[in-house]
Amino acid sequence: MKKILIFLLVLILIVTACVFYNIKDFFSIARYKELPEENTINIVLNTDTNYVYPSIVMMFSAYVNKNPETKYHFFINGFKLKSEDINKIKKINNEGIEITILNNDEDIFKIFELMNESQVTKTDLLKIFFPYIFPKFKKILYLDSDIIIQKDLTALYNTNLDEEYAAVVKDPNQEILIQETKTKTYFNNGVMLLNLEKMRKDFIMFKMIYYRKFQASHRFVTQDMFNAVFKDKVVFVDPRYNILVNLKINDEYFDYYDIDRKKYKTFDEYINDAFILHWGSKKKPWSNKIAAYQYIYEEYEKKLEKFKN
Repeated sequence: MKKILIFLLVLILIVTACVFYNIKDFFSIARYKELPEENTINIVLNTDTNYVYPSIVMMFSAYVNKNPETKYHFFINGFKLKSEDINKIKKINNEGIEITILNNDEDIFKIFELMNESQVTKTDLLKIFFPYIFPKFKKILYLDSDIIIQKDLTALYNTNLDEEYAAVVKDPNQEILIQETKTKTYFNNGVMLLNLEKMRKDFIMFKMIYYRKFQASHRFVTQDMFNAVFKDKVVFVDPRYNILVNLKINDEYFDYYDIDRKKYKTFDEYINDAFILHWGSKKKPWSNKIAAYQYIYEEYEKKLEKFKN
């Protein structure tokens, strides 16, 4: 009996040491330790070298379409960004928009060895760290880089979260995806107003790591993770805050979101009235001329070139 207890104790010590070896690298992650500025919309996006250009276009679209009194503070949660990448990003700093770059290297991702993670980019997995990357923030707006912002985002940022984890838009494919995550509803995680305070309180990061290690579905990795762990404790907002333009906008789409069909004479009018357009498919508008509504993206590219010159 004594030998068994000693063996179990040694085994626990070994497992603890292995876990600590991975977890300790979490503490090397780039953090923003300041308090959030008042009257500022704080937005975070993850990017690497491959997504620097669309990140710039996205931030520029926010800048040209914001209200005059609105101030955006963008936080670039970067992975192995090069000096030339950082210089390109900083060039769009302007009145009403501030950019802070938090650059990370390979070391922080040793923690994902615990999750046997290999299906998604390391950059995408940075999402689960947000409550600790911004330890003094109560909330933050996360945006994917493959979007265009067509209107001011103040109303979205001021959404009352109360005891909910996030304000999100319902995913059009949720009837299929809820079976994977065993939830009542399913949202797209390309646009999320996150309640960081509640996420810290409920140890959400650790729950997500556990989910990926032992319970994960394998369709949409990080999106499934957020849905499964948040467990429907979200606020659904106007779908115009995250229109997946790769989907066909038609009568069926309007019925799904209970959109007033009389308000829009054409489906293009609805697209033009969107706050956020999101190219969530593999066809990206900066590299694929046949991507849906690519001409809208191209207009912002042209405006950006004039702005830089």
